[in-house]
Amino acid sequence: MILLRIILLGGIVWLLWAAWRRLRPASPQKPTEAFEPMVACCRCNIHIPRSQAIEKDGKTYCHEHAPNG
Repeated sequence: MILLRIILLGGIVWLLWAAWRRLRPASPQKPTEAFEPMVACCRCNIHIPRSQAIEKDGKTYCHEHAPNG
């Protein structure tokens, strides 16, 4: 008889826990980092973030292949 009460109490606790998990508001997602477009160097075709690229005469270069001047 005691074992039946323990099983019944466990079932009630499990049902309450399951209902609470379904009904609680979803936790807000952490904001992700902003997407930065990637561009390719016109000489070596290595892709780098646009903020690190060097543009000259309408072409995009990495730091290694950037023209001087």
